[in-house]
Amino acid sequence: MAEEFFRGFTTIGHLGQELRRIRIASGLTQAELAERAGVSRRWISLNEQGHSGGEIGRLMKVVRALDLELRFDRQPGSD
Repeated sequence: MAEEFFRGFTTIGHLGQELRRIRIASGLTQAELAERAGVSRRWISLNEQGHSGGEIGRLMKVVRALDLELRFDRQPGSD
C-alpha cells in the first residue's frame, strides 16, 4: 500500500517538514532531490528547515490570506 501523502498545511515551517517527510519516504537524499528538481541541495535544506525563498513565502501568505491550506496528493498511478 502506498504511503499516505494527503496532508494539508498553512505555514512555511509545516511545508518544510512535509517536504522532508515525503522526501525521506520516497527514499531520496537532499542531494538526489535537488538534482531531480534542478535546485541546490542548500535550497532543499533551507526549505526543509522552514526558511523559504521569496516565492514560497509569498505563496504561503496568499494561502493564509484566503483561509486555505496547501496540500500534497500523489498523482494517480504513482505508487
